[in-house]
Amino acid sequence: MVPWYLKIPMKMVLARLPVPRSLFNRLGVFRHGGMRRPDYALEIVQRHTAFAHVDLARKHVLELGPGDSVGNGIVAYALGARSTCLVDAGDWATRDLDVYRAFVRWLDTALPDPTRLREAGTDWADFDGLLRAFNMRYLTSGLAALRGLPSQSIDYCFSEAVLEHIRVHEFDLSMVELQRVLRPGGIASHTIDYKDHLQASLNNMRFSRERWESPLFSASGFYTNRLRHSDVMASFQRAGLQTVREERMHWAALPMKRSCVHAQLRGYTDADLRVHEAFVVLRVP
Repeated sequence: MVPWYLKIPMKMVLARLPVPRSLFNRLGVFRHGGMRRPDYALEIVQRHTAFAHVDLARKHVLELGPGDSVGNGIVAYALGARSTCLVDAGDWATRDLDVYRAFVRWLDTALPDPTRLREAGTDWADFDGLLRAFNMRYLTSGLAALRGLPSQSIDYCFSEAVLEHIRVHEFDLSMVELQRVLRPGGIASHTIDYKDHLQASLNNMRFSRERWESPLFSASGFYTNRLRHSDVMASFQRAGLQTVREERMHWAALPMKRSCVHAQLRGYTDADLRVHEAFVVLRVP
């Protein structure tokens, strides 16, 4: 295993090579989730809707951070969603139609009722045709895309290990936009991974805010905003999002010495630092 302190310079170099990001994705570098796999995508959507007690039938759905495919939009449509808007901070979803045809074929055998899936077909001429067939929109400008969505137009929003990647200076703004686009009574569910994305620890807490938020660090494929669970929950509250359900996963003990945490970040309690993952359901009152 490559130690975390070597992954940082390696990724800094790789992120700046004149090589298409799609090649890195095929090699497993800078991969944005596993949503090209239909079994994983179906599991994620079903886990979120079960945890949030949401039936997707006739719902307008928003996914934050679809990652390397728009597969979750296909799953949502097959489960009854009226439309799905997929918003990401970059254009990372594959355009390979054969990937999506294989995705649909697998879903056809896995779903108890694949009627809507079959009605959408697989004879799309291009990526835009695929989006139209499943009534999806794919937007890749992050916060700007959220700001462009109509108010109270979304019934249900979900994200899987995405919120920790929103830049820290945009987090509150993004939560305000999420509250705005959800209809009254609308639901959101989010899985948040608080571990560093270097070695699944707290190594990202070793650095000053100035260094961690610098372009050199933030644009190298390992950035997380380092907000802890208390910060995230406070941001939800400030945005007017009401917590309906919450589950936290903890380390039994801190995964590294507390003295290694940068002085700027030592105000967090051990209890806050030990939260390594959370699943939260929110509602617009």
